[in-house]
Amino acid sequence: MISVIYPQSDPMFSRIATWCCIPNKRACSPFCLLIHGAAGTGKSAVLRECRRIGEQIYGAGSVAVTAPVASAAVLVDGRTIHSFAQIAPKAVGEFEILTTIKRRCLEKMMGALKVLFIEEIGLLDPVLLAELDHLFKQFFDSSAPFGGISVVGFGDLLQLPPFGGMNVFEDIKSLAAENRDKKAPSSRNLWSLFERYELKKNFRTRDSLHTSTLALLRIGAHRTDSDAMRLLKSLETPRDVTTDHPEEVFAILEDMEKANPGKDFLLMAPTNRQTAILNDYKLGKLGHPTTLEPIVKSPSEVGQKYFYEGEWETLHLVAGCKVMLTRNLNQKKGLVNGSMGILKKINKGSLTIRFDGLGEFTIPRSKYSNEMRTKFWEQYPIRVAEATNIQKSQGLTVDGVVLVTDRIFGVGSVYTALSRAKDLGLCRITRFNVERWYTNWAALRELRRMPDCS
Repeated sequence: MISVIYPQSDPMFSRIATWCCIPNKRACSPFCLLIHGAAGTGKSAVLRECRRIGEQIYGAGSVAVTAPVASAAVLVDGRTIHSFAQIAPKAVGEFEILTTIKRRCLEKMMGALKVLFIEEIGLLDPVLLAELDHLFKQFFDSSAPFGGISVVGFGDLLQLPPFGGMNVFEDIKSLAAENRDKKAPSSRNLWSLFERYELKKNFRTRDSLHTSTLALLRIGAHRTDSDAMRLLKSLETPRDVTTDHPEEVFAILEDMEKANPGKDFLLMAPTNRQTAILNDYKLGKLGHPTTLEPIVKSPSEVGQKYFYEGEWETLHLVAGCKVMLTRNLNQKKGLVNGSMGILKKINKGSLTIRFDGLGEFTIPRSKYSNEMRTKFWEQYPIRVAEATNIQKSQGLTVDGVVLVTDRIFGVGSVYTALSRAKDLGLCRITRFNVERWYTNWAALRELRRMPDCS
């Protein structure tokens, strides 16, 4: 499908494919590319196709798929950058010298590397980008940017920014900058190497007014368009509802579900605290939660069994609660990251879940490790999905969204939330506080500055 939408003759694909075919890549200049586009333009699908092309042409190990955070890495069957590059989070900004022991550990992952893909590059801290450059130069014994490795980022810089607050295209500040200038002076101005390739066709939202409204909201121009403002205003609920009254929030969701049977809805709130209030309320209404702790595993299993990267998490579940898969289990059967279902039964060693439109499945625990492969455990690959925060919704697609806009904050938040939906008409917002729907103006300026190779 994606090869029809974006043919392999397309400059983006042919450039990546050509680079993978070059026998002696260090004799040629590498390229840095940002494959950019609004929500629903097929960025993740393009990444999967690029990965397939690279591995088909040059073999296993030539392509690495990474992401700044585990939730994004899981969606594309990749690894976090911390894990792939063996850079401990607490060591970011230290710009350490590559030791012989670490080089041996990295050889298996990086020995045949040609292209590094970074999913959700907009969430990448610029310090970590500089750390990658510093590491690759040492590992590949090359003074070329990123050690002669091509770097292709995927994402939308106008959605949520990195957690640390610094955009990936900004210069490093404070102590990290001092360390870089002292230990890795050549790892500067890396973002200036990137060109932009824009994906423009939206495959998620079919209605032209909905598509144009989201496009305007994305760049902060919605308040200048009367049709867009009228549509967004129509999404407001009759009453101003907050998480102080979770029963009223769920009443809105239940009304939407009853009016649209068979449709998937996602309830979102801006903060973790608001999300916890909503989830706890719903679980309490369903019964007494069962606590399921992770099962610690021995490091001796590593190398014999594959451990997915994940977050150490205790689950609190009640039969009847809405849950979401957090990793791909069986793509042929539709059991993929983001699949929604209802927990039917908590068994000994498994869960019975009825997934929308798919039927009932028995889900066992999955194997997980932390980013640095120092801690190993087993836990069910789900999370309670009565409500979620906006950050955890990135990469998901649902029919409709109910968004609590009380205490909304951060650039790109409302756009990121509403763009999860296939149909803007199936969205509701609890407060039309449009003055707090911020846009990342710095990112918009940077995108307009970047060379466009589309």
